[in-house]
Amino acid sequence: MITEALQDEHDGFLEVGRFREAEIYIDLLYYIDSANPETKEKRRQTQELMRVDKEIHKMERDEAVFPPILFHAMEWFYSGYWLPENLELMSMSVPFLDSEAGEDLQIDEMFAQGIVYLRKKYPLLYRRFQNDWDEIFAERIQDLNREARRQLKI
Repeated sequence: MITEALQDEHDGFLEVGRFREAEIYIDLLYYIDSANPETKEKRRQTQELMRVDKEIHKMERDEAVFPPILFHAMEWFYSGYWLPENLELMSMSVPFLDSEAGEDLQIDEMFAQGIVYLRKKYPLLYRRFQNDWDEIFAERIQDLNREARRQLKI
């Protein structure tokens, strides 16, 4: 009965994107039932989500992060947890978000530099969405000159 209650609380917090709270309940459950492989796997997944969430919060405080990079990270990670309206409202306040690749080379270079910075400073977030980041990076550097592309190698 206790394990069921802990499991329900964990799942409830996880559904709404409250990873720290979910981790508390899964840790308690793991303490009680550490031999259960399902509990071990849920704990591992919850800890991974919590680390990525923590990295996003750290990224929010980092003034060197290019704002559209932060928005994309939050959008991709929280899309299953936040209401689409909240993401839409947040997107309205992000500068350069609606710029197309090739439209402004300076913005393209800032996007590419932002992704390089993200890769170095926030590796969990980069690896979690690596294909998406690499796609944006490739789009943004295609119109840059050779010297600029050379300086931005990932």
